[in-house]
Amino acid sequence: IKLSEINQLLIYENSIDQSEFLFDFNEVENRITADEIIRNLRESLLSIRYNLSEHSDSKSFSYLFNTTKLAFKKLDDIVYFLRDIQSLIEISEKLEDFFGDKIELLSRFNEFSDSSISTLNNLVADFEGLKSRYFGYLFKKKKVEAKNNEFKKQFPYTTFEEPHKHLEELKNILNIFNYAQDLVNKAPKSSDISLNCLSIIHLSITNSKAMSTLSMTTELLDHTTRIEKCSRNYPKLFKINQINPANFKALIENKLTQADDSFFEKQMEYLSLKHKITKDFNSVPQTDYLQHKNRIEDLVTTKMTHLMDERVIDFFEHNRATAKTLREIIKKKKRFPRDEFQKLKKSFPCILAGIRDYSDYIPLEPEIFDLVIIDEASQVSIAQAFPALLRAKQIVVFGDRKQFSNVKAAHARSDANREYLTRLSDTFKRHISNEPAKLVRLEKFNIKTSVLEFFEFIVNFSIQLAKHFRGYKELISYSNKYFYKDSLQVMKIRGKSIDDVLKFSFLDHDGMQEPILNTNKPEIDFVISELNKLNKANNGQTVGIITPHTNQQKLLMESISNLKERDDLFSNLRLKIMTFDTCQGEERDIIYYSMVATNQMDRLWGIFIKDLNSIDIEDEGKIKAQRLNVGFSRAKECMHFILSKPLNEYKGSIGDALSHYINTLEKAKEEKSPEEVDSTSPMEKEVLNWFYQTSFWKNNSKNIDFRPQFKIGEYLKQLDRTYDHPKYIVDFLLLYNDNIEDHKIIIEYDGFQEHFKQYGGIDEHNYTHYYSDEDVYRQKVLMSYGYEFLRINKFNLGKNPIAKLDERLNSIVKKKVNPPV
Repeated sequence: IKLSEINQLLIYENSIDQSEFLFDFNEVENRITADEIIRNLRESLLSIRYNLSEHSDSKSFSYLFNTTKLAFKKLDDIVYFLRDIQSLIEISEKLEDFFGDKIELLSRFNEFSDSSISTLNNLVADFEGLKSRYFGYLFKKKKVEAKNNEFKKQFPYTTFEEPHKHLEELKNILNIFNYAQDLVNKAPKSSDISLNCLSIIHLSITNSKAMSTLSMTTELLDHTTRIEKCSRNYPKLFKINQINPANFKALIENKLTQADDSFFEKQMEYLSLKHKITKDFNSVPQTDYLQHKNRIEDLVTTKMTHLMDERVIDFFEHNRATAKTLREIIKKKKRFPRDEFQKLKKSFPCILAGIRDYSDYIPLEPEIFDLVIIDEASQVSIAQAFPALLRAKQIVVFGDRKQFSNVKAAHARSDANREYLTRLSDTFKRHISNEPAKLVRLEKFNIKTSVLEFFEFIVNFSIQLAKHFRGYKELISYSNKYFYKDSLQVMKIRGKSIDDVLKFSFLDHDGMQEPILNTNKPEIDFVISELNKLNKANNGQTVGIITPHTNQQKLLMESISNLKERDDLFSNLRLKIMTFDTCQGEERDIIYYSMVATNQMDRLWGIFIKDLNSIDIEDEGKIKAQRLNVGFSRAKECMHFILSKPLNEYKGSIGDALSHYINTLEKAKEEKSPEEVDSTSPMEKEVLNWFYQTSFWKNNSKNIDFRPQFKIGEYLKQLDRTYDHPKYIVDFLLLYNDNIEDHKIIIEYDGFQEHFKQYGGIDEHNYTHYYSDEDVYRQKVLMSYGYEFLRINKFNLGKNPIAKLDERLNSIVKKKVNPPV
């Protein structure tokens, strides 16, 4: 795909008035060869006009047949006429084949017509009557001269000076014409037009120039076929150009035949280029990045598996005794011998192991592994990770401090921990260093410190993964706001109703005490009914159930396991039943939250933190807070809350979380759907998604009116009767009141075609100089009515479009509130 061709196409579109098109674009849009067909049609129409209308060129049919007297009325007349001509040419060819060299005798006559055959027949009979069998023309000189003169009078254009001496030649000529006449009489006649058949046959045999013209009959018939076919397949083309096969004059004199050659070629070049670019784009392979990536990963995995299998087979074939020894060592949980471990490492270059296995099995040897990767590093204490760290050349840790840490380490005895820390500190000061900076780092050598926290003090490189791909912004909004300070960039655009993304079901609990503590049977019954609906729908969605209490989890598992559909539910829905403590690392399309609490019994205070601001004060505050972040970030498509009491009855942080989601639901209903933007501009959906993730929107949404595809021209016309500019439509209109004044901001995403007058060489430094004149004028008109403009494009949004958009919106508002002095 060449940008130069796209540029040329746009030049054509700007220079050709669509009302002057010689074709209907909708009719030819999906016909790749339409330009070639239109060219051929024009060629056919011009050929018909040249050959069959009044013309002085001796090479044309009109000259040969004087077609002005033929009175063609419609295309069918031409077809029938040409078929008759073709039939006569075929008769001429038969005569040549049948008579051989004798056919050359016809050239003794310069012309011959249908009426000539009877005259010639009479003259030949007369010459035969004068000729005596024994004496010839003796004693008949005067009669012979008279008959010769009569012959010359009837056939003045012949090479016979004394016809009576060439009686045999004349008889052969007469025989040829009689045979020709017989063939003509037997041949079917298509046209009502009267033709001098023998004259045409004579010309085709004796006159090479005439034969050249007659040989175009087949070509002209092809032209008529093409015209007739086009009239069926392109009726709008014929209507636009006023071509009428039923009217001979309209057939040869119309917009297509009368169009200037350069004008016609320009339109055909445009159409050809349009189809070429369309074809080029359509021929671009449909790429599925994820599928392609997965395919590459599968191939790499297969290759790696092949190499590893080869090593394993080699190991077992050449080290059978060692393999048996290692098997016994693993069974008895003993450490690998150093020499034997080298063989094992060579055969198994990638080892997946629990963090404790490094100390239990692997020899204590520095840098025995090139790379050690520790996943879920927030759950691994520095004490647990230490054996792995000692054995590694390089360390990579993955983790999230805002998700669960190591529960066992968090509950470790504080007095024993302090004793170890004191002894470690004394040894460090005696043998290593007393520097304050190093002593601060030493404090992190704490059994309660995760390896993730520890590495923050010694890391060479760290990166925060800010892009969130799992769910929609509404689903991750609680974690994003309260745990990540709105730093996540949500990449998944919601294309469905918010009511299908956030759901609340309030159940009427009977108030009776449940037989099992911390359970809620009505909520279980509701969940089962929902699961059955999803199972019947069979739409491929996966389902998870999260509940705060272990007893509810067990009762859910028991109740579902007793169903006859249990196998289908677990297999079809990939169903998993979890608590807030056990759901880390899981994700499902739909997550049901069975909150259990009722007006009569609510023990959520023991599960969730009372106030997120009191993490360091409340007992187990960190873990209780992490439950919220982990539990409310598992859904990909839908979060469905099942509640057995009014929302305002939920207290503490869990009440805040539920209120957050109900407010998010209501606020999202105020937001505009991606379907309301320009369907031909996919980037406008992206802009809509970015805008609703900005802090500007989140902090001021109650004071903002945001309208996609706003018809500002029509609006201004209502306000100002003198407004005589075009009915402009802007991508987005943002109305914002900051309690000081009203801000009217137009947001435009500048696409490649619509806003720039030149395309080559545009970059982030010079794009402002390339806006089209119409676009600049449009902006000045709207700014004259008090609207601020925010123009965004691929050059000025940078790598973080949400932050950049937020920055520029705030800059416009602050600039207007606090204008420069």
